[in-house]
Amino acid sequence: MRPAVLVVILLAACAGPARRPTAPPPAPRLVVLVVVDQLPAWSFPAKLAASHDGFARLARDGRRYLASYPYAATQTAPGHAALGTGAPPSVTGILGNEWWDRAAGRELKATEDANGGPPSAVRLRVDGLADVLARARPESRAIAIALKDRSALLSLGHAGRPIWYDDGCACLTTIGDAPAWLTALTAAHPIAPRLTPWTPLDPAHLAALSGSPDDAPGELSIEGWGSTFPHDPQTAPKPAKALVTMPLGNEVLVEAALAAIRGEHLGAHAAADLLIVSFSTHDYVGHAFGPDSWESWDTWLRLDTQLGDLMRALDTDVGVGRWTLLLTSDHGAPALPERRVAQGLPGRRIVYEDLAAIAEQAAATVAGPGHWIGAARYPTIYLTADGLALPDATRARVIDAITAAVAAVPGIARADRTADRSGDCDRFTGDDRAICLSIDVERAGEVFYAPAAGTSLVKAEWIDAVGHGSLNAYDREVPLIVIGPGVPRGMVSAPVSPLQVAPTLAALLGIPAPPAAHAPPMRW
Repeated sequence: MRPAVLVVILLAACAGPARRPTAPPPAPRLVVLVVVDQLPAWSFPAKLAASHDGFARLARDGRRYLASYPYAATQTAPGHAALGTGAPPSVTGILGNEWWDRAAGRELKATEDANGGPPSAVRLRVDGLADVLARARPESRAIAIALKDRSALLSLGHAGRPIWYDDGCACLTTIGDAPAWLTALTAAHPIAPRLTPWTPLDPAHLAALSGSPDDAPGELSIEGWGSTFPHDPQTAPKPAKALVTMPLGNEVLVEAALAAIRGEHLGAHAAADLLIVSFSTHDYVGHAFGPDSWESWDTWLRLDTQLGDLMRALDTDVGVGRWTLLLTSDHGAPALPERRVAQGLPGRRIVYEDLAAIAEQAAATVAGPGHWIGAARYPTIYLTADGLALPDATRARVIDAITAAVAAVPGIARADRTADRSGDCDRFTGDDRAICLSIDVERAGEVFYAPAAGTSLVKAEWIDAVGHGSLNAYDREVPLIVIGPGVPRGMVSAPVSPLQVAPTLAALLGIPAPPAAHAPPMRW
């Protein structure tokens, strides 16, 4: 035997039996998107450290990322539209929670029908995950559950089954006839009898976690409530409406999610199904009391258990290793302005209606007395029909005057003519690009503006403790965690974009990405 052949034989003997290629993990039968409304990345480490159930499981067994929204319109409606379509507001047309509708001559919500019809996704310009799933696999189910109609509707697209809370009936509702399982859930677990006082789990623990008293400066609560526990929905003008600002709201969503899993047999079909759950209460509580309040912490600790219940139900009803869950948020938020000021940081509130008055006065210096401003809701300021009808040269000078006046307001970081920051967003970089991605050319107003760090924009009819929507990192950066078969554990240092969520979920579902999504799916 030649030496070379002997060497080959000996090496083969030492190598042991041939290794078979590792089979890829089975594709999930149910893909779940969980959105924790208003969860800024800066607050997540502390809240994660206090978690012992659902969030702790995600941190232990999931893959963690920092996600940064590439646009400035960091609000609920644009965020859910982006998560469901993979596209920014400049493409989806959902540039805010509400905006001035030129045809109607008034502000309309993102899901509002100008003719008084039921909420819908008719204003969403592009298709979402549910639309693609319906075309590719009509037998698959797509369900979204939230307290807010905009969260359920815009995260799906124009297809699927959106379910949201209607405070008119104190019940969950949907488009068209309710499925049998939702009707049964409403009968078996009515919400109205459970609208009882919200008391804290452990006041001493909440005080330690918050680092502040229950009535910290700046907490503004909701109408009929004080700034301290307990909070009784029966003292609110409309008790059923108070549900959204109580942990009971999240409890109702988990009940509905479990009923949907069982009633629709999610994860038991030949092809994968999609379930979206948006925990809206976290946002309402943050707006009313701030993200560091006792109320926010109490909501978080309960949500930790509620999320754990959801994942345990997935294990039982769908099967261990047969589901994948992605958790993230639609936007972040700053700390209370008063808390920031106490820390030596800038902090203030600006009322939208005050900005509108400043813009009106600036317009009048050029065009004379009149009604020139329709609305100043973030992110743009709108001229009325009279303002748009001004001669071109006069209108241009009016827009310049408004831009300069708003930019000079303390607490405003910048103001721009939207015409200068819209269109082909690839020609911009940095904040200019983020502004461009926030502007729908047809629906935006004439002036874009952005609050400075620590400034919360609020409404005059009810001033929130905290507002969000800005170019600031605390509004744009959110956590993102994926857990499921084949997803390695651990932290990933490179940031990702929330616009990758829809392509990633599509890949997990085994369908094409929504047509307006251009970011790649996440790889692990």
